[in-house]
Parts: sequence; C-alpha cells; structure tokens
Amino acid sequence: MGFVFNWLCAFFVTKFEADLEDAMGGSFAVYFLFGSLSFVGVLYVLVLVPETKGLSEEELRMMFDKSAGHEHIYRDYEKRMSVISR
Repeated sequence: MGFVFNWLCAFFVTKFEADLEDAMGGSFAVYFLFGSLSFVGVLYVLVLVPETKGLSEEELRMMFDKSAGHEHIYRDYEKRMSVISR
C-alpha cells in the first residue's frame, strides 16, 4: 500500500512540476510548496498517528477498536514505553 502512494506522489510531482513552475513564477516557489506539503505530512504523522511499537496484535486490535472502550490498553502501553525508554 505504501509503495502505491509513493508512486502516485512521484507521478503527480513529475506531471505537474513544470505546469506549477510556469504558474507560480519559478522553481523555488514550487519546491517550497512541495516541501511545505511534506512538512505538514510529517507533523500529521508525529501528532496524530499512535506509536504501536511493542504492542501485540490483540492489543492493536483493541486500541484501534473505538467502540470497544479499551482505552486502558493505550495507557498501559505508554507506561511500558516510559519504563523502556529510561
């Protein structure tokens, strides 16, 4: 799934870079736009995507099952990670 997204992004950059360069008045503005979009994507991942390192498959299922009410799994995981990272 990730490789498809990577190929699509590469395709769109290649397809629209020249048109955007003409429309925005130079390559600096286009690469600033692409860099800004990449930075926003990094912020999204850092802030909104939970860390799943060290969790079992069952814990992951419970963590992502919003209707099950298993919030304690995530709290327990954070406690374990704080002990490990010391």
